[in-house]
Amino acid sequence: MMHSAFYKIEYSQFHYDNGFHDSKEEREIDKLLRHFSNLALMWQDDLLTLDDMHPVQYFILRTVNDPEIVKYLSFIDSWAEQAGTGAHPYSSLNKLSKSLNGKVSA
Repeated sequence: MMHSAFYKIEYSQFHYDNGFHDSKEEREIDKLLRHFSNLALMWQDDLLTLDDMHPVQYFILRTVNDPEIVKYLSFIDSWAEQAGTGAHPYSSLNKLSKSLNGKVSA
């Protein structure tokens, strides 16, 4: 599932629109994002370092820098805020991606 989701992103075949919600594609993308978010949460808790992320850095950055994924993550942020449940776990992924993007630029 995660491979399928990643390749859709990699080859610009993923498009976020109203038909995305409650679809098989949403479950695939969420599985990929949850996997990366779990790594981000471990990084946030100092269980992993940015160097530990090196083997998956390309996959994380390729995913979270995709314009369609950016739209989806923005929707998730708004959804979590409206639900009043606090920060969504994907917010940790956003923080990790900013640090990884900074590391690439440096």
